[in-house]
Amino acid sequence: MQSYSYKNNALGRYCFYNYVKSIKPSKHWHCNLPADLTQLGCSIATLSTVVKAKNTRGYRNFNCIHSEVSTLPFRCLVACPIILSVYAGANRFPTGFEDYAEAQLFESLPRNIQQSIETGYFQEWDSNFYSNEIPYRPARILVAELPYWSNQR
Repeated sequence: MQSYSYKNNALGRYCFYNYVKSIKPSKHWHCNLPADLTQLGCSIATLSTVVKAKNTRGYRNFNCIHSEVSTLPFRCLVACPIILSVYAGANRFPTGFEDYAEAQLFESLPRNIQQSIETGYFQEWDSNFYSNEIPYRPARILVAELPYWSNQR
């Protein structure tokens, strides 16, 4: 993921499906929306958080990864007012999401992804968006329609 995100100018994010018996809201909830601990069942962590977890003994667990302020519920990508304002051109970023300053936002999907949605069949990777220097490709791509985004740019 690290080499892929660097070569493709992509923001590296990991999605975790979680189940834990004990969650401490003060330690694990970093979303600015009201706490709903069930939302931590699917969380997003930054590349730097996962690299730290991978390289630090005893850090590869829910407690450590979710103690990082940049680990948020998945819904924050499409529901957090601060993150949504970034899509609309704001320059205030949630803690841990400062790399959004380097993000390149597109008003439309790459042609090959749009065609895949329309036809249900994936044909090829668009070299304008994916470097051929890295042999890896994403296994899944999330497309979230934010209709108000293009109206506010």
